[in-house]
Amino acid sequence: MGWNILLQGKNSEAIRYFEKSLAISLISGEKFQHVAVQSLSSMGASLTFLGEFEKAGKYHFQSLKWRRKFQGENHPGVGACYNNIGEMYDLKGDSKEALEYYRKGLEIKMKSNAPVLSTVISLCSMAKMRLSMRHFKEARLLLDQGFKKLDEENLPPREAIACACDLKGMVLKQEGLFHDAEKMFRKAADLRNEIAPNNIPYLESLAHLAEINKIQGKFTSSIKLVEKILELKENAIVTMPQTLVIVDTLQCIADIYVTKGDTQQHIETLKELQSELLRLERVFLSQQNDRDLNVVRQKLRQLEDKLRNM
Repeated sequence: MGWNILLQGKNSEAIRYFEKSLAISLISGEKFQHVAVQSLSSMGASLTFLGEFEKAGKYHFQSLKWRRKFQGENHPGVGACYNNIGEMYDLKGDSKEALEYYRKGLEIKMKSNAPVLSTVISLCSMAKMRLSMRHFKEARLLLDQGFKKLDEENLPPREAIACACDLKGMVLKQEGLFHDAEKMFRKAADLRNEIAPNNIPYLESLAHLAEINKIQGKFTSSIKLVEKILELKENAIVTMPQTLVIVDTLQCIADIYVTKGDTQQHIETLKELQSELLRLERVFLSQQNDRDLNVVRQKLRQLEDKLRNM
C-alpha cells in the first residue's frame, strides 16, 4: 500500500504505511525479516525524495546491514539497497559516492540474476551518471544492455521500459538525432502517464519532450506540454523539493518567447524562473548540496544580468 502511494508521489502519506509495516514486521518474528528490511528501504526512498537525507541514510544503511546479515552479500536485495543509497547520494549532490554505490548495486544484481525490473533500473542509474559526465558511448552501451534484457521478457515491466526510453532519448538528443529522441521521450511519457500521472518521472519525460519539440521548431506542441507541467508545479515541489523540472520547463518556454519575439512574456517567464531558482537555492543550502547549489547560483547570476540588460 505504501509503495503504491509512493509511486503516485505522495511521499509523506507513503511513510505512514511504511512505518506501520515496519512496526508490525519487527514484532512478528524471523519469518517477517524480509518485510522489515523492505520497509526500511522504502522509508529511505520516501525520505530521499523529500530531501531528508540524514534520516534517509539511517534507514538505508540499517536495511543494508540487515540484508547483508540475512541474505548474504551477493543477493538481489542487497544490490537494490546499494542502488537506493546511490540515488540518495545523487540527489544529495555527491556524484562520486552515487556512482560508487550505483556500480556496486549493478555488479551484485548481474551476479545474482536479479529480476529484470531491478537490473534495468540499475543499468539506467549508471547510464544517467555517464550521461551527466558526457560519456555518451558508455551510456548507450548500458542502455542497450537494458533493452536487450527487456526484449527477452514476455511481459517486460513498464516502469523499466519508461526509464530506459527516457534516457535513450537523452542520448539521441546529444547525438543530434532529434526525431528519434522525440519518439523515445513520447514513449516514456505515455508509459509514465499510465503508471503515475502526477509523479516526478512523468513530469521529467514531459519536460524532455517539450525541449525536443522546441529544438525542432514545434512551438505549439512544446507550449502545451509546458502548460501541462506548470499546472502540476506545486505538487512537484511537494513531492520532491529539490526537483529541477520546473527550472527546465520555464527555461524551455522562455526560449520559445525569444524566438517568437514576445518580449513581455519572455520577461515574465524569466522573473518566474528567477523565483524558482531562489527557492532551489534555499533548498540546496539547507541540504548542503554544493554541486547543485553552484549550478543554481550560476544560473541566477546569468539571469540577473539578462534581466538588468533588458
